[in-house]
Amino acid sequence: MTRLSMLRFCLLTGALLDFFGAAVFVFPSVLFRLYGLDPSLLTTPARAGFLAAGALMLGWSGILVWAERNPVERKGVLIITVVPAIAGLAAAEIYVVAVGLVTAGRMVGTLTVQAVLSMTFLCAYAVSKRSHRFLKRRK
Repeated sequence: MTRLSMLRFCLLTGALLDFFGAAVFVFPSVLFRLYGLDPSLLTTPARAGFLAAGALMLGWSGILVWAERNPVERKGVLIITVVPAIAGLAAAEIYVVAVGLVTAGRMVGTLTVQAVLSMTFLCAYAVSKRSHRFLKRRK
């Protein structure tokens, strides 16, 4: 895999995952079933919060697609995706486990995907940064 294709792969994978994440927030009953939450907790204010989160996830999906159109110049979007976006989501998920809303077992899959995605994004950024410096020196 070339450095450019690695950047593109990361950006498009992130866009796709955010798109599915947005869909889950727009239909929070799916999220509640997935994490074993009591459906009575899905109040009107909670639904409003989920819809807002879904809109933000959809927007971030668009930003990742935009970055993929010019991946070398926009590779910084990968860093912003890891911190604060993925790290913030992971912190919120750890919080819901810590307060007992969701069992750790139900959250392991999500946290694992986020960790793998974060490491992949950071590696793609580092590799592309190194190759960009090398190309600049050769000119």
